[in-house]
Amino acid sequence: MLVGVSGGATLALACAIRNAPGLRAVITHEPLVGALQPDLDERVRKAGKTILASQDLDEARRFLQRLYGPDSWNTMPYQARDWVETVLPVVANEIAQFSSFQPSLEELGSIEIPHLTTVGSRSGAERHAVAELLSSVGARKAVIDRSGHLVQVDNPEAFVGRIESFTERFAVV
Repeated sequence: MLVGVSGGATLALACAIRNAPGLRAVITHEPLVGALQPDLDERVRKAGKTILASQDLDEARRFLQRLYGPDSWNTMPYQARDWVETVLPVVANEIAQFSSFQPSLEELGSIEIPHLTTVGSRSGAERHAVAELLSSVGARKAVIDRSGHLVQVDNPEAFVGRIESFTERFAVV
């Protein structure tokens, strides 16, 4: 079973589409779905290109703050917010790579294993639209209360509870 948040959710979704050997279930919290959610796709693509070309630390911080949301960002300890200083080239490359994931609706609908997609109650409309889209092609959807994009910081207990109930329901261990 793969459980992913943000970029990790995008990777988990890609593995589910490609029927990764041994994968029995997937849980995705706010993955990217490319042009199937145009506003989010454009924002991430633009940021990826800008940060990759400029290697601008302040631009990378602003992107992460917008990605995580101000509430989550401000909850994180200083060290967690400033890790980007030491890994800026990695962050720049990853943003560009994640924005290149462009699944089709047919690919998303071809996922044959149990799929739970979650979205934070405080997340933006485009994130809720992604959850609705995934739900429309077969994923089960859950909203995590008191959470935004960074669910493991905002409300880890509720996220773990959803994971546990999903794995129990489908006997995934």
